[in-house]
Amino acid sequence: MSELTTCSNCNNEVTEDSDFCPHCGNLFKEAPPVHCETDLDQEATGVCIICQKLVCSRCQEVQNRRLFCPEHCNVQVEEDWALIVESRAAADVEMQKGYLESKGIQTTMQDFGLRLRHPGALRLFIPIPDYLRAKKILDESNELINLNE
Repeated sequence: MSELTTCSNCNNEVTEDSDFCPHCGNLFKEAPPVHCETDLDQEATGVCIICQKLVCSRCQEVQNRRLFCPEHCNVQVEEDWALIVESRAAADVEMQKGYLESKGIQTTMQDFGLRLRHPGALRLFIPIPDYLRAKKILDESNELINLNE
């Protein structure tokens, strides 16, 4: 089993043999140099925490010391959880929660009530590494629902 070390960017624990921090996307200096997947002539400075796409200082989006590619910069992240659903319709959120869990994706739901712009909003979060899979599952289920209507 790998030893743990601390990321110099976000202070979270990561395995010593990691090339990047899964919490913030920081590339470790010990990792071999790699090129950005968008700007091929630029050296990558990090990894999008959502899709793990290599990004450079020109194309990366930094939010709360976390790196995102331009495609995923609008994904809201809190700690190691990504927001997948937000709605005031509790039944809809519960249905999507159950569906994701039936597909093996861990979820956590938060009711932020009056603290949000939308009173009574429910927010469903999933672990960051599961975001793309969960989004695909929900998109496919919505397509099936639309076909049946």
